[in-house]
Amino acid sequence: MNYSNALAAIQNKKNGDKTTKKMANHTYLTLHCDQSVSLRLHSTDIITWYADGTIETHTGGWETVTTKDRINSNLDGYNIYTDRGIWYIRDLRNDFEYIYESGRLQDSTGKCILTPSISEKLHKYAGRPVSSLEEAIQTLKVMTLDQLQKLWKHCGPRWRKASARAFIVTYCIKEFLPLVLNDSDESDGWKNILMDRLSGGTHALPLRNLAA
Repeated sequence: MNYSNALAAIQNKKNGDKTTKKMANHTYLTLHCDQSVSLRLHSTDIITWYADGTIETHTGGWETVTTKDRINSNLDGYNIYTDRGIWYIRDLRNDFEYIYESGRLQDSTGKCILTPSISEKLHKYAGRPVSSLEEAIQTLKVMTLDQLQKLWKHCGPRWRKASARAFIVTYCIKEFLPLVLNDSDESDGWKNILMDRLSGGTHALPLRNLAA
């Protein structure tokens, strides 16, 4: 659901109050005086859409299965999931993940403004804090080969960590090309994905618009 859908859902009610609509148990859409629309679960506005395209999400301290499901069921373009008790949110438009935080999720241009999850790994292997996508890109570009190889191996192919590898491939492709890697399984996988990325293969598709 986006702002237009949420607003229409309330305004197109056949009967009753045109400022609120029940969506599920203890869950209501509400139209506010500033024309923003929120999805309220109990007493928390878990999603708020603004007319300019800005989106906020909040858990109210209740990081529960119900809160996560309500957000995922009603918010277009994003998906929240947990890994070892930590909440992450994936931008489905470019298949990139961020560390979930209550507050502003998306600015008026449609850009997700949360901290990219790869920042944790970059801080560990590059020794510099990263708080934005732009900083992550710049950090990757100045890392040494040894740092990059350690980061690559740490971001194994399992589950959510695969997106970190796709991130490395997307933004360091030019820097990686002249490198001569050893013949380990890890480096072979690295080279194969790089070549696939260059040829416009499957790894080129998910992140093609991330830098826009």
